[in-house]
Amino acid sequence: MHRLDLLDTEPEPAFDDLTMLAAQICGTPIALVSLVDAERQWFKSRCGLQVCETSREVSMCAHAFTEPDGVLVVPDAALDERFADSPLVVGEPYIRFYGGVVLWSPDRLPLGALCVIDHRPRTLDASQQRALKALARQAEAQMHLRLRVRELRETSLALQRQKSRLMQQHHALEERCEQLAVEARVDALTGVGSRRDADHRLGDEFRVALTLNLPLSVALIDIDRFKQVNDTYGHARGDEMLRQVARKLASELRSDDYLARFGGEEFVVMLPNTPAELARKISERLRLAVETGPWQAPDELTVSIGFACADAHADSIEALVAAADAALYQAKGNGRNRVVAANDMPPGQSPLRVVR
Repeated sequence: MHRLDLLDTEPEPAFDDLTMLAAQICGTPIALVSLVDAERQWFKSRCGLQVCETSREVSMCAHAFTEPDGVLVVPDAALDERFADSPLVVGEPYIRFYGGVVLWSPDRLPLGALCVIDHRPRTLDASQQRALKALARQAEAQMHLRLRVRELRETSLALQRQKSRLMQQHHALEERCEQLAVEARVDALTGVGSRRDADHRLGDEFRVALTLNLPLSVALIDIDRFKQVNDTYGHARGDEMLRQVARKLASELRSDDYLARFGGEEFVVMLPNTPAELARKISERLRLAVETGPWQAPDELTVSIGFACADAHADSIEALVAAADAALYQAKGNGRNRVVAANDMPPGQSPLRVVR
């Protein structure tokens, strides 16, 4: 009944037309579309009656619910022991005749009745009963349609809420994907490029350099004696040193240059369209910037740098990085805090493997 959303609503022509026709066809002064709630019966449409509701205890429509065919005809209520002492019979509106057809929900639950009422005893002939049943079916159809519209509205609202939740989840997923993409590109500790991003960027830039026949230089930078910092001052101090060195290196690079943390205390710098001599000058500038600090005492920071240029080591990006790595080991083996180019090393010389 409550899902119908009809109780206490304004009159509607769809129901008022039915009560008017019922009264005319059956020749009665009163016709009602009655809805029976838990404690009252309320008239959605009323023809010839002023009151809009009564208590359920005196409802004659509720008695129709128990009839096998859902049709109740009371020729003379004053002679029917069920209704003889009803206030609706002995008082206003002085009901003597009642004829009602139950209005069913789609799942066959009784909702109310379409009824006709007279102030004098009488009955309904067969054609009038058929007409009253037909009008009751139309009243049911209106109610079922209302239920269907309500269900569709609720379904639509549920779909809108689901769509909203899906959109929120989609936006959250997009944000997470963007976050993961940033995390994949950026080293979490230092804020410069990550090793994974560096591998992609180096490969892409190497292919561009080969295609356009441009020089490409790669420098590997290692913080000298970094293990001693961790052993002496702890890893928190070591992490802060890595962050400071990364910021210092980034501040000395050109806009097209690329800086990434290559692993541990090692950084890689990609220098596009940069021949060997210019790469040496940039590498020296980076080394000097770290050496001169200023750093918080007792820290004394220096870096060793090895670099290689693709115009001299152009077999592959792996070979270019390996050449820069060999030069870096040479720089550390020669005393640290220096720059060594791959083409400075004697042909065939193996890189020195020293403790970093």
